[in-house]
Amino acid sequence: MPILVIPIISTFVISMIYFYIIAEPIAIFIKWLIEILGHMQGGSAVLLGIIVGAMAAFDMGGPVNKTATAFTLALMAEGIYGPNGAYRIAVAIPPLGLAISTFVSRRKYTADERNLGISAGFMGLIGITEGAIPFAVKSLKTVLPSIIIGSAVGAGLGMYHGVECMVPHGGLIVIAGVNQAPLWYAIDMFIGAIVTAICLHILRPNIDEKAK
Repeated sequence: MPILVIPIISTFVISMIYFYIIAEPIAIFIKWLIEILGHMQGGSAVLLGIIVGAMAAFDMGGPVNKTATAFTLALMAEGIYGPNGAYRIAVAIPPLGLAISTFVSRRKYTADERNLGISAGFMGLIGITEGAIPFAVKSLKTVLPSIIIGSAVGAGLGMYHGVECMVPHGGLIVIAGVNQAPLWYAIDMFIGAIVTAICLHILRPNIDEKAK
């Protein structure tokens, strides 16, 4: 029952609820959001980058993050690659920023968290935002604002510098697919990660202070 029957039944029920109840409202919302964000190009490019970056970090791979993904992919289909470049910068910043923070602000993390920072760094390099989730679970009030600010800064700078990415993935691993301003792609990603690390250094207490 727990291995075969219950998972099959529960998956079937949830799938039916999603397809016939939830999917249509979500599709309408995403279409509306894409239209709103699509009109923010041009003079509002930096603001667009900030919004896309914040959405990328907000739930670290969840529905808000995937809405930003859908938006950038829709624009890529129209031959517009700037927002995708900004978004691909942003998705790498949360785990990279946390990795830097565990290395620089060592007194604010346990030994296990510092070891976890190494894997988060590798995940950031290949554009996997979910590398920040283990840290957010333990301290959401310090991690979430830090990664949102860092990703927003990095993505905003990416739009300002005219970064364009032609592949639907992020991190330094796809730098060969960055057809405009690849150097700025890497620099803006690093700046965003540093901003995240600075925010974490300010917001997180030292381990000994937390114990007291």
